[in-house]
Parts: sequence; C-alpha cells; structure tokens
Amino acid sequence: MFLGLSLVTVRLQVSLSASAERLWSACSEPQGLSQWQADEVSGRAVAGQTLELRWPQLGATVNLDVVEARPPSRLVLASGAARLELDISDGELALTHHGPHAGDEAEGTASAWRVSLALLAHYLAHHADRTRRVYWISRRARASVNAAHAFFTDATALRAWLTSSGDAISRTGDPYRWTLAWNEPMSGRVLSHTPGRDIALSWREQDESVLVLRTLPAPLSDSERLLAIGLSHWSPTPLHERTLAGLGAALDHLARLLSQAGSA
Repeated sequence: MFLGLSLVTVRLQVSLSASAERLWSACSEPQGLSQWQADEVSGRAVAGQTLELRWPQLGATVNLDVVEARPPSRLVLASGAARLELDISDGELALTHHGPHAGDEAEGTASAWRVSLALLAHYLAHHADRTRRVYWISRRARASVNAAHAFFTDATALRAWLTSSGDAISRTGDPYRWTLAWNEPMSGRVLSHTPGRDIALSWREQDESVLVLRTLPAPLSDSERLLAIGLSHWSPTPLHERTLAGLGAALDHLARLLSQAGSA
C-alpha cells in the first residue's frame, strides 16, 4: 500500500469496427496513438523500449516502458507503479489499468479512458488514415468536479456560458443539438459521458470533429481544478479562428462563474 494512496483497477471493453491488425497499429504505433490518445507520441512498441506520450499544450508528458508486446493481440505498458494492459482481437479491445490513486483520481482515470476509447472508435469509424489536430483551451477555477459537470450537461447551466439554446447532455449514444453563444451550430452524438466527470461530443458541422469537456487536477493546488476543452479535428482544413475564440471566451466565463460560486 502506498502512503495516502489506494491501488485501483479500471477495466473497460469496447467493440470497434476494425481488425486486430488495424487495432494493433492504432494502439502501438506513434502515428496511430496520436490519433486518439496523446497529442504527440514517439518511441517503439517493442519489449524493453519506451513510448513517450506528450500533451504539449497542457504541459504533460508520460513515459511508458514496454513490458510485453505480442502483435497483434497483447500490449503491456508500465509507468512507475501503474500498469496498462491492452488485449486485442478482431473488433474488440479490452483495457485494464492498474495503479495507485489518491482521492477521486481513480474516477478521473476511468473517465479519461472512456473519453480516449470513444475517440478511438470515432477515429476508426470516420477518419481512418487522416491526421488529427488537437486544440486545447484550459483555465483554472475553484470548483468541484460535480459543479463543473453540471455546467457541461444541464441545458440551463450550458446557456450561462456556452450555448444560446439546445439540449441537455444525457446518455452516451444520444443525439444533441446546440446553438453556440456566438451563433454557430453544433450537433452530433454523445460519444462518452461519465456522470459527474467528463463528456465527449461529435461535432457534425466541423467535419465530425470531437469536443471534449474535462476537469483535471490543477498543478500545485488542492483547491482548484483545471477546466479543459479539447477539440480533435481530422479535417485538412484548420478550424476557423472564430470557433476557437468563441470557445476560449466561453471557458473564461465558466471559470469566473465557478470560482465565484466556489468562493461564495
């Protein structure tokens, strides 16, 4: 037992429209991993080698030691006391993550993997062999994950910062339709929704991009959270500056709202 930590295992299984060989490529090769997992990846998925996963806009890097690599069926990676096992077969991926976690980190880890696996499924279904651009916008706020989640999903709360009209976000797989605060349409399906945590939404009008709304632990602060919008875009045409400016202004407003409520 680690001081102040508990060992937690996260197990997830998804059906995917791809062969075992295609899934192995997406889960082991830097080019494949960068389409759904980290924003940048380098290294080799060979036993004894290391994969480096980077999220430059968030200032995060993770080095993963390759413990076992048996293409196209099994990949085992480790970072310190954490261990990730990926078991692959035609049309199916089973993920097992063992690791020490403090507080609500285990729930956050499970939610993060659901978002990542939803991105993988969306990439394979809509954007195979295209290259992903990732846009991150983040702000600090004094807020709980539950308060942030309410603003991510409740229709009235969404109109306070992001939308001018539209649906609440409910179950994974459900359709939704919004008009954003700067009068841009956004519609699609809920790709991932962990109650109390994060959501991922397809964006039909942006060439089936994926918008993710997340809360992350804030570096060097126990009283704050990092509110994060991640936008994965596989189209060769870059996102319009108006869209990115609108999302940035909306997140500024949400951070103020949550911080004011948290300090009231």
